[in-house]
Amino acid sequence: MSVSLQEKKGVYYAVFRVVDINGETKQKWVSTKVPVKRGNKREAQRAAQEIASKFEEGKIVAYPRTPFWQWLETWLEQKENEVDRITFQGYASYYRNHIGPYFKQHNVTLNDISPQDLQLYYNRKAQKPGEHIKGKLSGKSLHDHHIVIRGALQDAVKKNIIPYNPADRVTLPKKHKYVGSFYTKEQAKALLEAIKGTVIENIVMLTIIYGLRRSEAVGLKWSAVNFENDTFTIEATVVRFSEILEKTTTKNQSSHRTYPMTPEIKQMLLSIRERQQEMKEIMGNSYVDSGYVFTWEDGRILNPDYVSRKFSKILESNGLPHIRYHDLRHTTASLLIAKGYDLKRVSEWLGHSDIGTTANIYGHLSFENKKGTLAAMSDLLSDDKNEGAC
Repeated sequence: MSVSLQEKKGVYYAVFRVVDINGETKQKWVSTKVPVKRGNKREAQRAAQEIASKFEEGKIVAYPRTPFWQWLETWLEQKENEVDRITFQGYASYYRNHIGPYFKQHNVTLNDISPQDLQLYYNRKAQKPGEHIKGKLSGKSLHDHHIVIRGALQDAVKKNIIPYNPADRVTLPKKHKYVGSFYTKEQAKALLEAIKGTVIENIVMLTIIYGLRRSEAVGLKWSAVNFENDTFTIEATVVRFSEILEKTTTKNQSSHRTYPMTPEIKQMLLSIRERQQEMKEIMGNSYVDSGYVFTWEDGRILNPDYVSRKFSKILESNGLPHIRYHDLRHTTASLLIAKGYDLKRVSEWLGHSDIGTTANIYGHLSFENKKGTLAAMSDLLSDDKNEGAC
């Protein structure tokens, strides 16, 4: 394939002919990304030849110059019928809140998008450890974004629209290990006092005692509560992206677990059920019989986001240290470990997939207990030594 070198907007372009999607031959201009400067022409010629060769080898077709954000939207429409609803809502959320607005602003096309364009996106969005700036994201979040960006570009490679996937040539930010905050026993008691009489009182209490994930607590249904055996089972979850979605399975097999109820928890749940029956009779057809344990007065399920927002407001208004709602789960673990329970029992209680997960998150807490054990052993040996000296 013959290729010529042309200058455009201060950059060298590779110009050659390719076949379009209708089988017609058209001229193709592709940026070499090499600036028009003295001494750069030879480098630009090599880049141009490489670009033309890749188009020839891959039988790349001439495709209308499509904005990258537009191609992403097309890809998302396709994915809506290929992945489960919760996964799709995640993809759509990443695009709507971050990826779409960024690439609309920078107006790069699918045909010209480069590894440098993508790298700039990740660099600008990356949040430094300990940094909390609106619009900045953790390494984990950007890895999730990469799934969307790379997937859309890989589809373009598959359709012979671009010669290679530029997303494969970027360096993603590191996933920094998050160390969750947690409350002490005294702080947990202060929290339980502060939430009395609020809409989220019962759900927070259940979360702390059993170390539930927010999605598990909100997703608890009456069908999973057995008052005869005094147990309830975590078997479904509820999450929210642009809409509230129920997932009929748990995060993993270990997350599907059954808990015993204390007399206090049983009475709490019975009171909730009784109140729901009263409201159902009062409201008649206006009552939403959702089947969930934690609802509004009209039976509608609590929005997971509302639970977190209300939780934060209660902490602030009562002068309690700020923690995330998920940190209540960490609080449960820390209280159990402080009480002397080993990581295996904590892992089973929290529903982790394996003890390694528990060790990665809470190993440092367990180590603090070992220091106490070491001190006790040292004291014991010291006492024995002193007795022998008498």
